[in-house]
Parts: sequence; structure tokens; C-alpha cells
Amino acid sequence: MEKHKFLLLFLLFVLTLPQQPLLLQPAEQQAPEIFFSNIENNTILFGGTVKTYENSFPFFGITSGEWRAAYLGQMPGYIVNAAECCKKFFYVGTIYIYEFPAILLVDVSPGEEPRIILIYADLPLFGVDLLPLNDTLYISGYIYRYRPVSESDIIVIRYNITTEKIIDSIVFGSEAFDDYPKRMLFDGKTIVIAGDTYAYNVSQSDILIARLTPDLKLLGDMAVGGAGRENLEDALLARDGSIILVGTTVGGDGTPDAFIAKVSDVGGIQYLEAVPGYRNMYAISASTFNDSYIVTLYGELEEEKIYTLLLSYPQQAYWNTMPQTIYIVNSSLGTPTPLKTHYNGFAIQAGNILVTITEEKKALCLDKNCSTITIHFLDFKKYAPAYFSTLHGWRATYSVTKTREKPQLYIATLVQPLKKINLATADFHIETQQYEKKIDILRELVKLIERNMLLLVFVPVVVVFFLLFYEIRRKK
Repeated sequence: MEKHKFLLLFLLFVLTLPQQPLLLQPAEQQAPEIFFSNIENNTILFGGTVKTYENSFPFFGITSGEWRAAYLGQMPGYIVNAAECCKKFFYVGTIYIYEFPAILLVDVSPGEEPRIILIYADLPLFGVDLLPLNDTLYISGYIYRYRPVSESDIIVIRYNITTEKIIDSIVFGSEAFDDYPKRMLFDGKTIVIAGDTYAYNVSQSDILIARLTPDLKLLGDMAVGGAGRENLEDALLARDGSIILVGTTVGGDGTPDAFIAKVSDVGGIQYLEAVPGYRNMYAISASTFNDSYIVTLYGELEEEKIYTLLLSYPQQAYWNTMPQTIYIVNSSLGTPTPLKTHYNGFAIQAGNILVTITEEKKALCLDKNCSTITIHFLDFKKYAPAYFSTLHGWRATYSVTKTREKPQLYIATLVQPLKKINLATADFHIETQQYEKKIDILRELVKLIERNMLLLVFVPVVVVFFLLFYEIRRKK
């Protein structure tokens, strides 16, 4: 405990000092790695990190009408989500003050410079998601504690935007095991926290769904999963009140398989499919677009071939066994990476270009030289049945968490300049066509030889041996 007090005092001392920017040399900077792109009305919020040779730095951007801006923080950290609240825009993530993690909250108001706000305690804090309700901003994350055992628990913080003060907080989790939030949703009455739990009464790792009142009272929870290890990536509330869950589960070959599940408190598991792919396959995001639920996947569908896969399900009470439409998404700049989105549309990153697909389609370029990008939607539905499989053995477990001791939270404004990053619009086109499998005969021949090299070497040796043996016997 004395160590924690020392760290807190040291942190308070550091925050009172004038902050010197850690200026990055141009040669050190890499292309931004975007984690999410949220579409809020006509505003696009995005963020992630910029990696250097030694550290990663928080990066975030916004575009709304003619207003476009992107910024790079000067202390190690990252941004993982954003939301609009009270005509302001907020970004959440984690920042490291001399290697000690704290929740990073960035307040961006139109026409003003972004404000960097830190929420910290005498224990490590990590920021994950935001949920705006009236003038209150709910911040979810996790706290890491060392006693009585090392474990992480989920923390939800109520932050008043008007007074800029913390109203209250709650910490909950399973005993002596790790719990992590991934998404925070509101169903009109309760706050829904979806994440991962490693509780003792679940198998390895399951998906956790917990419900809180707006004044932060824990109402209950449910963990769903199979015998293997499941990890959530994204969640979405469906029209019928159920929850759509997407993430990864460990397949029979020991590699990650993507899963798509639809779970209800009343009806249990309503839909459950896996997309194993050839090797590693990940479900990245769940959102809505027009009258469909959109699920994006990323991974190796075929050997040594990475794809972005787009699944479209109709917004109705019951789903069919297969998505309505299935596309492989490609681009003129190579295979794009799907990004997490909140609620509407979907987004991809290809090189330094961010493309958002909503009613108003936009492409943003994070570079001085912006080239035109073409997005290819390749209809994959006729091949899809071979890649989908039904998961079995999932079950629901209830009451796996309880409230835990919450730490004293502190809030401070970090006065430090942000570095601006070039942000411009880029021209792009969309093309739709059928996907046709192509077999590279030469490549398949090379793979056949590589896989059977021992046999190809061994067989001639055996043949030569028998020929010599026969010739020697014949001469005798």
C-alpha cells in the first residue's frame, strides 16, 4: 500500500509541473494505426495510435462538414473510442505517466483546442468505452489491483460534463480472476456492459453481459460461452432487445475462429455461428446500416490469403442460418482492415486512407499525398456455406461477478501541446462484382513439393537402392 501512495504522490507532483512535449522526429513516425471510426450523425470520429521504434502515442481525429482535424499526443498511450455528448466530442483511451497507466479523456469542442483530462488512482487504470446520457458521460474501463491477488476488475465512472467532475463510480468483477469491458450500451432503462470474464465457474474465458442502473447499481450478470476460450470484440443491441455479440473462440486446431451470436436474457442463445477460415479468423465489429446488421471479419479464409469479410443480416426478430449478403472487401491499395464502429455504417483502413461507408460516403487521407482509392465488393455468398459452422455446447452462467472495493479517483487537466497531423479528403469509387476463385497452378505445385519434400527425396533413394541391389544380385 505504501508503494501505491508513493506512486500517487509522485503522479500528483508530475501533474503540477509544466509538461515538456516529447517531440517526435519525422523519421521515427509511422503510419497511424486506426482502431475505430464512429459515425455520429454527419460527424466522423476516429482514433488509435502512432507507433515509433520505442513507444506508441495517442492519435485521434474528427471531420464534420468543413471542419477536419487530426492530432497526435506527446506522451505514450492510445485512443480506443469516442462519442458525442452535449455538442462536444470525447475520446477515451489510456495514457502512461512515467509508465503508470491512467484513463485518458480528450474533450474536443468546435473552434477550440482539445483538452487532455486524466482520471487516475493509486492503482493502474485503463479506459475502454464511452456512453453519453444527457449531460452525463459514463466511462468504462478496468482497474488492476495487486492484493489480495493480482487481478483486473471492471470500473464504470459517472462524469458530469457541465461541472467537469466525477459524480460516482462502481467496480465489479469475479473473485480473484480477470474481467474486462469491451462495449457499453444503453437499452433505454439499463446500462449494458459486455466484455470478458475469467471467473472460476466459467470455462477458461467467457463473454460477460452485466447490467447497471444509471446511478451505478449492479442489477445482475450473465456469462455465455463454450468449453474453449471466448473473447468479445464488439456488441450491439438488436431491435428485439437481444444483444449481438461478435468475437473469437478457439477452434479445434487451436487457432482463433470468428463467432457471431445473438443472445437474449429471456430466450437464451438465439443464433450462434462460427467462421473458422483456414487459420486465424477474427470478428471485428457489429453495427447497423440501412435495415441490416453489419458484421465485419478479418483473417485467413484461404491459405496465405488474408481477407476482409462483410456480413449483412436483416433487422428482424429471427435470423436465417446464413447472412443475407456476404462480400469480400478489397481495395486498390490492397486488403483493407475493418475497424470498430459505433452503431452506424462500417469503416475500413487501407494504407493511410480511412473509408467510412454510410449514407454519406467519405474517404479521409492521413498524408500529404492522397491517391484515389477504389473499394471492391466481391459477392462471396455462393462460396460461404463451406466456411460457416454451427457452434455447440455454449451455456449461460449467472451471477459470476459482484461489486468490489472502489478506489479514490482523481482528475486533472494535462497542459501539453498536441501535434497536428495532415488530414484531407480523398477521392474514391465503389465497384461491385462476383468473386471467382482462382487457382494458381505454379503456386500450388510449389506448395505440393514443399509439403512432400521428404517423400520426394526418400523415394528416389529407395528406388536407387533396390536397383543397385537387383543389379548386384544379377551379376552374381
